[in-house]
Amino acid sequence: MILTKDTSLKASKFRKLWNRQNITLDGYNFLPNNYFQNDIESGLSSSTFNLQSNNNDDNRKGLDEQSKSKILEIMNDKGITFDAARLEYFKGRLLENNIGPDGTPLDPRAFTFSSNKPPAL
Repeated sequence: MILTKDTSLKASKFRKLWNRQNITLDGYNFLPNNYFQNDIESGLSSSTFNLQSNNNDDNRKGLDEQSKSKILEIMNDKGITFDAARLEYFKGRLLENNIGPDGTPLDPRAFTFSSNKPPAL
């Protein structure tokens, strides 16, 4: 097939006509970009971490590769849900950065303005 200016214009009109945003299917929402589609299909989405509805205007190319692989590994090794694996991964990242589960620094030299703890004497 030889491409000419005429066939190029026809192809362009055809693409615009069949643009995925012009097609509607009941119960299915198209993502504006399909960068996150692979993440969704891998099970990295839930009702509390909904990639489809929360990334409509996001131009990133999906989730962070390193975090994604660690979360998938936790899910597979322990047979737990995405949300449970995400929580476990997050707690591990906090500990790696010397931060407690409540968000306070674990460094004994850290100074915080907190009324929950009595002042050290």
